[in-house]
Amino acid sequence: METTSANMLPSACEAANPEAGAWIAAYTQDVLAAKDGATIEAYTRMLKRFTEWLSTRPGNHDQFHPQAITRTALEFFFDPLPSSSYKKQARAALSGFCRWLQEDHQLLLRNPVWGVSIPAQALLAPRELSEDQRYVIRDLVEREANLRGKAVFALGRLRRLPGERRLLAVARCSPCEPQGRMDDGGA
Repeated sequence: METTSANMLPSACEAANPEAGAWIAAYTQDVLAAKDGATIEAYTRMLKRFTEWLSTRPGNHDQFHPQAITRTALEFFFDPLPSSSYKKQARAALSGFCRWLQEDHQLLLRNPVWGVSIPAQALLAPRELSEDQRYVIRDLVEREANLRGKAVFALGRLRRLPGERRLLAVARCSPCEPQGRMDDGGA
């Protein structure tokens, strides 16, 4: 079987943690070889990141031991990852790896990834407008000199509203349109 560059591990990873590199190489050859090159690359990168992280946890003495993969370790690893989609990709990569360690090598009693849930990404909180954005909005309201715009500033203090488009929509409403909508659709 031909070895592609996606199947090769960087020598730095193998030198830093040769046991982890050997496990990842064997998994790549046994299981991932049939997958798309981009998937192989993404999964091996995630496995390297996880095994390096796990080897630095207390009690592992800078060595990777498959038996050290626990649900707690996985939850602590997933927690700081930047996004829900990245966490799901990590979960998929580690689930297959743990299943392989469990079924083919009997190193895990059960797959520790099972039961680890990745919550949906929380909606981002409204951001505060920049000084330039606040200037534009206030200038528009001042030029229009309508009561609705003045009320927005008196009650909302700008930073409590979700964004410039909503404020522009409010600022553009005329006082003779009391049922004007405050959604993003009209801006």
